[in-house]
Amino acid sequence: MVEGMELKRTSSVSMLAGLTFLVTHLSGCVEPRILRPSLPFDRETTERALRTGKAVIIGQAFKKTVGGDVKYAAGNTIELYPLTPYFSQVLTLLAQRNTFTQVYFDPSLVTFKRTTVADGEGHFKFPNLLPGRYYLGTTITWGIPTGHGIETTGGPAAAIVVVEQDGQTVEVVLQ
Repeated sequence: MVEGMELKRTSSVSMLAGLTFLVTHLSGCVEPRILRPSLPFDRETTERALRTGKAVIIGQAFKKTVGGDVKYAAGNTIELYPLTPYFSQVLTLLAQRNTFTQVYFDPSLVTFKRTTVADGEGHFKFPNLLPGRYYLGTTITWGIPTGHGIETTGGPAAAIVVVEQDGQTVEVVLQ
């Protein structure tokens, strides 16, 4: 089972931080709201979810342009994270983020992952997984010529994947 998920562009995080700083200091009245997961980070559960199993996730990552062209995640790193209750809560908080909010979470969370590199057509494979829920993601960008140079466009491609049985192969498309 696959549930599609769209997240904000990674590059917008630094822009968001700068805008939050500017707005906060110019207004003098507005302090950013800090969002934190209510659950503690469970290192043991996260490590356990990354142990070796017999399941496989295979997929393809790409984006479609407004004109209908396909831009593959060729050569991009695809990241797989165990979708623990803590990670789920972090994703929910990140989706609520805006100019006046900041999300804080345990930085070691992002070290518990598996990675692979997509081939020339954006195909990838994660072998040796245990049954469970996983978050897979990458960022696909490309340049568009403008009157002021090259503008980067594209963004994240992500999905939540559920592996129900050991030995199962699950297919997914990251868009």
